[in-house]
Amino acid sequence: MATKIMVVLVLFLVSSLFIASQVAATNQQAETEQQGTEGGYHGGGHRHYGGGGHYGGGGHHGGGGGCRYRCGHHCCSAAEKAEFDARAQTQN
Repeated sequence: MATKIMVVLVLFLVSSLFIASQVAATNQQAETEQQGTEGGYHGGGHRHYGGGGHYGGGGHHGGGGGCRYRCGHHCCSAAEKAEFDARAQTQN
């Protein structure tokens, strides 16, 4: 009987830890996405070059993250990129 109680308690503990880790991961992802929409360039997949520090990856212009579209020297959305390209063509 004591063995069954221990197994149930261990399973409860494992499931609690699993749920807590899932909640933490979801919160981290939501925070990262929110920071990405706020702009800035201090790492974490933010606006400029992604990664983890000034211009990403713990070093100058490092890896990790990055931009899908570039508008000059910063990341932008597809709509902003189209507008940027249109303005650049009219200036030339």
